[in-house]
Amino acid sequence: MRLHASRSAFCIQYWALAALALFVGFSSHSLRAADDLEVTARQGAAAAILAEESAQPDLVTELAQTPSPALKDIFDGWQRGGIFIYEAPDGSRVPFMLTESGDAPSAAVRIDNGQPLTDTTGTALLFTESELTAVDTSSRLRRAMRTTLDLLALADPDPAIRQSAVLKLGMKQTADSLPLLEARLERET
Repeated sequence: MRLHASRSAFCIQYWALAALALFVGFSSHSLRAADDLEVTARQGAAAAILAEESAQPDLVTELAQTPSPALKDIFDGWQRGGIFIYEAPDGSRVPFMLTESGDAPSAAVRIDNGQPLTDTTGTALLFTESELTAVDTSSRLRRAMRTTLDLLALADPDPAIRQSAVLKLGMKQTADSLPLLEARLERET
């Protein structure tokens, strides 16, 4: 009898560990996929910021296919005049945001990778808003950002936000939203 009880306990522990291993495996896979999406979204946003003004709305709209929470912060900052360009010594242009607004020096965060903006020695760069010139936006670009944010809300984990996004996009009655709404319908049902 004692042998049978210990064998049952072993089986329970074995299956509990197997389930935990599967959960951790799926979780780490999900985290890697989320990280990949964020990298892709950030790089796409940086490319859109650096693009010619006429190409920016189309590049922003394409980002609707890359759901990442980082895009909301980037687009909000861009619309409010909080995106800047750093001219690196090697001639490259790096879009960035400040971590704080106001007159005090603030750390700069790169749009393309979310890491601190550093000089050639690796020292984090600090700026005040007053010494920077914000990247401009056109009304067409701001409209593209709003539409893209609405489309990104379709992939939000919160069902209430997804439902609100569907209603908002449905009220706009634009043909551009139809393929995304249909794709979301397949996932929801």
